[in-house]
Amino acid sequence: MLFASTGQAVSAPDYLGLGKGPGHHPYGYPRATVSAPVDALRATRAFAARSDRRLDRRVLISGFSQGGPATMMVGRALQQGEDSYFRLGALAPIAGPYHLSAFEAAAADDRIRMASLYLAYFAIAADRFTGIYDSPAEAFREPYDQQVEELFDGDHKPQEIAQALPPHVGEAVHRGVPAEGARAHGKARAAAHRARLHLRLEAGRAGAHLPRQGRRRRLLRQRAVLQRQLKARGATQSLTDVGDVDHNMSVRRALPQVGRGVRRRLMEARGLTAGTVPGDQAGSLRNWTS
Repeated sequence: MLFASTGQAVSAPDYLGLGKGPGHHPYGYPRATVSAPVDALRATRAFAARSDRRLDRRVLISGFSQGGPATMMVGRALQQGEDSYFRLGALAPIAGPYHLSAFEAAAADDRIRMASLYLAYFAIAADRFTGIYDSPAEAFREPYDQQVEELFDGDHKPQEIAQALPPHVGEAVHRGVPAEGARAHGKARAAAHRARLHLRLEAGRAGAHLPRQGRRRRLLRQRAVLQRQLKARGATQSLTDVGDVDHNMSVRRALPQVGRGVRRRLMEARGLTAGTVPGDQAGSLRNWTS
């Protein structure tokens, strides 16, 4: 609603296997992550054409939490010509786990809340697209091996899953599973971080998931890793610290800033300055996918 209120066409797709998306959710798998937003962009373009409206080719992409790295993947795909019409305009990922191996390592050491939930999420998703175990019993301890895959069917809410799993990793997950999951995700996502991008990172506290002590320091360290990788590949990027807030509050602080940044970029593209009303605003729609 925020972006639509500025006169832009907005596409907000579900992930495969989540929300209204069909099938199981393959967390972190680039092809599945990219296909839903790109298909939604195509549907948005077709819908707009019914009213004789033309969408700008440049897509401005933003996502929060899991949507942070998803934003990067979709941007990379558009750069590589995933769609014959749409092209990448800019990215604004918000408070995402960009250094997933570090996050998984923290979960394996019980250094985050709901560690069992996150490792199970990673392991099950990785098994679905790369195969890291032949049966749940190889990865999960009794009695969780009998129910854990059903918990991640896309219909259970995070609170329900957290209540069904033990608080400590060792009670639910066999040793060695985190490493296998990390390797699987690493192979699948390696290409998603090699891009020449226009990027704005929005960072809050490391989310409610990490212990308070050292939380902010770890978050900024992860963001610094991503910034170095992007800079090395010629990206125009910036990092915005939205303050000492929890995970859910960080997106509330970030979105207005992202909205202002997008408006400024669009006005610059039109050769306008702040306060100028574009004469063709009603006849030309910009795109935003979240």
